[in-house]
Amino acid sequence: AAFQSFLVFVSSDEPQHAYTFFSANPTLLAKMFCSEIFGYASISMVVRLVAHYGATNAEVAKTARKGVVLFFSLVVIEGKAIK
Repeated sequence: AAFQSFLVFVSSDEPQHAYTFFSANPTLLAKMFCSEIFGYASISMVVRLVAHYGATNAEVAKTARKGVVLFFSLVVIEGKAIK
């Protein structure tokens, strides 16, 4: 099935569109690569948190991290005041 999907992809005009797009935006490849690496690291850390501390504590840590990221993005990056 994977080989058949590959053949359909190659026989279409999608590879040419991808080449044109990434030629116009070469920095996106590096950003995509970094995003994939950080995504893998994030999943790996969550699995290790669950294995070491248990599911409940891992969920608390994930929720706290999301709160800190939200605070950072709204207050520090956007400059919005807390009311």
